[in-house]
Amino acid sequence: MPVIFEAQKQHPVLPLVMVLAGAAPLLNNGYPESVQVAGFILAGTGGLLAWFCGRRQGFNPGNCNPGSCGPFWPGLLFLTWLALGLAWSVEVNATVNETLRTALYLAFFWQVRATFSREEVDKLLTVVILVGTLVAMVGLLQYLFIKADRIQATFINPNPLGIYLAMVVLLGLGRYWQQGGRLLAVGLVISGTALVFSYSRGSLLALGGGLLASFWLSGREGRIERLRALAGLCLMTLLLVRVIALLAPWTQGLAGAESILRALIRPDTFMESSVEGRLAFWRAAVGMFLARPWTGFGGGSFHDVYFSFYDGGRWYSRYVHNHYLQVLAETGWPGLLIFLGMVAALLLPFWRQRQRGPLAPLQAASGGAVMAFLLHIGLDFSWDMPAVTLTFWTAAACGLFLLGEGALNKEQQAALPQNLPAGGGLASGMGSRNTFTYRLNLQGLMTFFPLVLSLLILTGGLLLGGGYLYACQGDRAAAANRREAALAGWRRAVMLNPWNDTYHARLGAALATAPKGTPAFREGGRELQRALELSPYDYNHASQLAFYEQRAGNQAEAGRLFQQAVAVGGYVPSLYFDLGNFYVVAGQKDLAGEIWNKGLIQAGYALEMAPAPFYREQVLQVIRALRINLARYYEEKGWYGFAADQLRQVLALFPGDPLAGGILAGYRAAGHLDGS
Repeated sequence: MPVIFEAQKQHPVLPLVMVLAGAAPLLNNGYPESVQVAGFILAGTGGLLAWFCGRRQGFNPGNCNPGSCGPFWPGLLFLTWLALGLAWSVEVNATVNETLRTALYLAFFWQVRATFSREEVDKLLTVVILVGTLVAMVGLLQYLFIKADRIQATFINPNPLGIYLAMVVLLGLGRYWQQGGRLLAVGLVISGTALVFSYSRGSLLALGGGLLASFWLSGREGRIERLRALAGLCLMTLLLVRVIALLAPWTQGLAGAESILRALIRPDTFMESSVEGRLAFWRAAVGMFLARPWTGFGGGSFHDVYFSFYDGGRWYSRYVHNHYLQVLAETGWPGLLIFLGMVAALLLPFWRQRQRGPLAPLQAASGGAVMAFLLHIGLDFSWDMPAVTLTFWTAAACGLFLLGEGALNKEQQAALPQNLPAGGGLASGMGSRNTFTYRLNLQGLMTFFPLVLSLLILTGGLLLGGGYLYACQGDRAAAANRREAALAGWRRAVMLNPWNDTYHARLGAALATAPKGTPAFREGGRELQRALELSPYDYNHASQLAFYEQRAGNQAEAGRLFQQAVAVGGYVPSLYFDLGNFYVVAGQKDLAGEIWNKGLIQAGYALEMAPAPFYREQVLQVIRALRINLARYYEEKGWYGFAADQLRQVLALFPGDPLAGGILAGYRAAGHLDGS
């Protein structure tokens, strides 16, 4: 039988891996659901190609034993613990996505570490360095022509951009130390300059740690030459930083730009923002751990649970800004121990190889890039940015491959028996008694884990993708006032993704508009209840179900749910507005006035932290409504001075507001304000 792949030996997965690693930093790392789904499908497909097609081309998909694949097997254990967390997670949809992302990282690592050759690893590193240089150029153009401030290029935040560029610089530096090249030097200078203009202090510190690790791993031989090359690159980088800093005000017509050193240190906000905010997040994470030390609250749950453990104030983040603490809060101490075991399994091969002798520059720099990332996630949320974490796993896989621990090159693989069964070498019969056959049996069993992992990612991606498409169809139909089509789309989305609380909430909210007591109305209540069961710390779900119960006539349950929404919603002022209105209907007007006053305090925090003008305007409208309600409350009490004060503050926010102005004019006409 002819070997149809004999003429073409390119790895079948190489293009997919290059697209995944290369496109991820270019697609905005805030990743809408559609981009994540595409990544899952791409990674799952790549895994299956590596497993099925790779063997036919002479590649060995089973070449990932514990000695050669470092963190892969502890990673599978961590993945299993994450998946078990679905049984106790308080944010099931987030835990599903966190599990699939972790599976994607492990599958990506396995595809590169266990099935690539040296040539393919070199190509992948070239793509990473090239794309990193392009991202850096986008950031520098942003600084030059758009805004002379912290750059974020194609990222949603400067900090993950900074650590991404730090890893790119370290990988490029290892190659430059090893083989030189002017174009590579230019790329390193561009990436280093963009790293400076990200003004990410943590990233620069992590880069320093990565450089120290690289120098230690590479040993003393040739250190002077490497230091000289690094000094030259640093000098050119500082020169380019200075030139761009001088040009940016001129290109944008500014009187001047803030000094680089002051922008980097940010002395006015360092303690108030960087330190106090992180301490607040860390305290909340510790509180979550103490509440559930064995299990945590489920992967990806921190952002929903945070307000139930924070100590007040304006600080909020989706992430802990310390991934080790986040793992502790979300998966408990068993999850953190497994995660640390995975980290140790990744670092140990570099340490062992260094004990035998100095590492080659590219090997050492790969280890430095890995160390830089692991340092940075102790201070920031870079693990939660898939583009950054994929780059980390790329550096890890390529670094371990280059170390060559247990690796088999294609010539060695060709010497192995080629007619092994599809299970990866399961032997049978009389030969199963010898040690070699036992090892092949173990190898075969190990081979099935990457196969199952790839199937999991692909199946999950297809289910998520199908649910997303149907949900979008429902949204479009609802926007066009086609109620039945919208309901049909959301029902299909719920059927494919029964763990997605948001889909249940959309369907339930639409059905709850049906006439009271009808089957559709009752179904809407069940869907809203299911959404809250899947995500009990989501204040939106509690609020929606509260309005449903209020309409259904279950006033006691409605009151409990309004209170629950306030308890888990932090400083969302609209929740206080709704609870106060409920108390008014219930005849508890003094309690309503107290709640509205608390809402105004929380609204101050919400206004300070509003991320964009649109959200700021929403908060201002809620403040207006709270103050007008308080004015009505004070009016009933006969406290016209307090009422007038609330109305004047509304007019200060919205000059000429007809409602506030009309009420205030009525007070004056009635003589309630003593001529004021």
